[in-house]
Amino acid sequence: MAGRSSDASSSRSPLILALVVAGGVGAVLTQPTWVEGEVVGLAGNVSELSIAGAKASPLSLACALVAVAAAGALALSRRGLALACAIVSTLAGVGIVVGGVLVALDPAHAVASAALEATGVVNASVTVSASWPVWLSIVSGVLIALVGARLTMNTRMRGEGASRTRYTRHTATRSGEGAGAVPHTDAEAWDMLSLGEDPSDEQRGV
Repeated sequence: MAGRSSDASSSRSPLILALVVAGGVGAVLTQPTWVEGEVVGLAGNVSELSIAGAKASPLSLACALVAVAAAGALALSRRGLALACAIVSTLAGVGIVVGGVLVALDPAHAVASAALEATGVVNASVTVSASWPVWLSIVSGVLIALVGARLTMNTRMRGEGASRTRYTRHTATRSGEGAGAVPHTDAEAWDMLSLGEDPSDEQRGV
């Protein structure tokens, strides 16, 4: 059983590493300017606007940090919690994509509060555009979602495979006669214990 757990952890390690990197990059990408432009006040004065990603889309920063946290939990958790963490990381990637797309499609909304502070005018005339970090953030979100989806599928498949293995061994053990049903390995003994049976009973021929 320990061997199988070790193999499972090593097989998903590259995906977990990719999730950490993509989540870290996603968080870093919220620090540069996402939206920049100008706003015209009542007196005709022009003010420069520059909004960082973390302010333009707090959702993107929060989801990137969630993805990194989920990756850390995945590295330490067993199957049940690992599946939940994998699903959370997938949703975090989707959240980053949504946050970036909203800013890219409507950058003026992201600078509305800054424009009001600069001019004191509600719905002041602004000329803004989304900068390149927005698009890179969207790409990082797509990568996080894909890695999370792959981890989710792998964890579910591994869980189903382990369940089938335990059922097969349990059936074989119950169908054996006398000493023939004795578990031969520590892994089989652990499987019997997980099913609520005492392997020592089989060894005594009970």
